Amino acid sequence: MIFSDSKVFDIIPVPFICMFPHIFLVRGHDRFPLWKDVSHADHSGGLCIVVIPHHEIHIPISSFTLFISRLTFTRTVEYMSNNLVFDALQFMYGRESYGPYDQKFNQNNFTFRISYQGHLYPLILTIAFEVISSVRIVDGSCSYDPSDGQEDRSRDLCVVEGDTDSMGLKYPNGPKISEKKIRLDPLFTEVGFESIPRTVMPASEMSPDLAYQIIHDELMLDGNARLNLATFVGTWMEPQAQKLANETFDKNIIDKDEYPQTAEIEMRCVSILSHLWNSPDPENSTGCSTTGSSEAAMLGGLAMKRRWQHRMKSEGKSIDKPNIVMGINVQVCWEKFAKYWDVEMRLVPMEGDRFNLSAGEAVKLCDENTIGVVTILGSTFDGSYEPVKEICDALDEFQRKTGVDVPVHVDAASGGMLAPFIDPELVWDFRLPRVVSINASGHKYGLVYPGVGWIVWRDTGMLPKDLIFNVNYLGSSMPTFALNFSRSGSQVILQYYNFLRLGFEGYRKVHGYAREVATYLSGEIEKLGPFELITRGDELPVFAFRLSDDIKNFTVFDVSNRMRERGWLIPAYTFPANRTDLAVLRVVVRRGFSHDLADMLLADLKRQLPLLESQPVPIYDEKSGSGFHH
Repeated sequence: MIFSDSKVFDIIPVPFICMFPHIFLVRGHDRFPLWKDVSHADHSGGLCIVVIPHHEIHIPISSFTLFISRLTFTRTVEYMSNNLVFDALQFMYGRESYGPYDQKFNQNNFTFRISYQGHLYPLILTIAFEVISSVRIVDGSCSYDPSDGQEDRSRDLCVVEGDTDSMGLKYPNGPKISEKKIRLDPLFTEVGFESIPRTVMPASEMSPDLAYQIIHDELMLDGNARLNLATFVGTWMEPQAQKLANETFDKNIIDKDEYPQTAEIEMRCVSILSHLWNSPDPENSTGCSTTGSSEAAMLGGLAMKRRWQHRMKSEGKSIDKPNIVMGINVQVCWEKFAKYWDVEMRLVPMEGDRFNLSAGEAVKLCDENTIGVVTILGSTFDGSYEPVKEICDALDEFQRKTGVDVPVHVDAASGGMLAPFIDPELVWDFRLPRVVSINASGHKYGLVYPGVGWIVWRDTGMLPKDLIFNVNYLGSSMPTFALNFSRSGSQVILQYYNFLRLGFEGYRKVHGYAREVATYLSGEIEKLGPFELITRGDELPVFAFRLSDDIKNFTVFDVSNRMRERGWLIPAYTFPANRTDLAVLRVVVRRGFSHDLADMLLADLKRQLPLLESQPVPIYDEKSGSGFHH
């Protein structure tokens, strides 16, 4: 057990702190702990580290390589190498019972540093380990054999040495699944289920209540979805919608012969979207549901590639080098599309204050091998709309000059079910003749739980017939164009529920309120002083903000981690090329995020600012920050 200060005994009884089968006491000298014997007959042991507020301990380790990543107060984190298991648990005693900690590496030697900035309660961190070889204590030229029972108090610091060959690191980038069994509470367990394996199937069945409780308790460690300001995905639906979901989970939407009404409802949704997006022939709409907007985007890209191939073959030209043009701010699904289907991805980088695709930059990259240009109605980096009409106009001029006809696909994952209701004057959809297809996420501003997406083509000619499969399924010939097959029809049912329940006016009210909250919140954050807005939430109800240039002692990653203490999940990340110098925080306002929650967020941010401003230097950066990857 390591103590940074003996006063901890006055705060919490020691037996209550550490509950491991093998505890080896390790006494500290001020801020530098001395490691005692950690070898054992079964080569396992445990440590309990207690750090009181405003103290720091250093645990130097050499000769074998460990990996200890950033921990959070809400999780059990387990790391495993070939013969070494780190099972690190943090017991929580109040909101401010943890602070920032990180790791420092120097080849085979590093120091595990715990720097604790809490105010009320000690940080308590338990570590269990298992080693194959015996472990002894060394300190440079001096060595100490624990078997002689003598403790060398003349040194301030000793380190543990082990067998380097048996300590190889399997996976240096994150936690591994522990092979330790889950020990159950003896008051509630069943005979034969005092413990259960984590990674293999139990040998026999257990009661449904026990299985439910085990999983339910583990899931409590997840973040609160309603306070997750990183996600665009819907986190709230009405009880009636949830009831419909429970009634329709078992319907396989691919089986249209057995569930014809579900298939009919899917086509109604496609028709509704065709009207909403101003299709020139909405009564003969062409489209389908997907598992999400990523699949829908890939289907749109496939259709563009196949039409390009047909055109090039008809002209006797090569089809070996297709390319697709888009801004570097596109969602990762487009990178997958380009890689999976061998299409050169021509990305327009950010420059200065331009954070998305512009008309001029798009045209520069187009040629006769361009299968299409992808425009984004609602960038995930900052919530801004790309100028779809300007890009289409520029491509019209490009065609007049070169004869090359380049189609446009609109990735409206977020904006497709928002702009028609609160930006009706914005021309971005099938009103532009160059737009051949549009995808959207039903589970974003379509207000459905994940996962459902939609793809709609301008007309039947935009979807090549040789991409459509007619499948003989359960005695019925069924046309299908999808990357997936069997899936539940419940999300499609929920989408139709929202269309009926809200109607045009209901969607307008919901999204108008979200924008009102977003612009209010961004304005109040701007008034706090240290922050500068990149966007204001007046397009998508999403805004990004940065720190002022004169702030040197904390980063946006520090802000993100501080806000996590109160349960707020606010992503911090850097922009892509050529603005990797710009690090921002981003807030997504969705249905269910009210003015009341916005005021709570502001209050918590104001509460954290004095603590952040008192830091002498930044603690987190993009590598050690919140772990959010855009």
